[in-house]
Amino acid sequence: MKWLTLNEIKDQLRIEHDFTDEDAQLTRFGESAEDVILETCRRTYDDFIDNYGDIPAPVREASLMLVALSY
Repeated sequence: MKWLTLNEIKDQLRIEHDFTDEDAQLTRFGESAEDVILETCRRTYDDFIDNYGDIPAPVREASLMLVALSY
């Protein structure tokens, strides 16, 4: 994942950090969510970094919402 972390995803989903049974699946959901956001915005990760210095908060939140929908 480029901007989401597993701990952020677990916080969003209210999963204990020490519960690791679904970590691989959650990571796949995070990667997919980031890809969908990049495709939808017609941007690359580097575009966001170059233009904003970081991933904008609404983009991060949208990514977490997509993960929650997938879960």
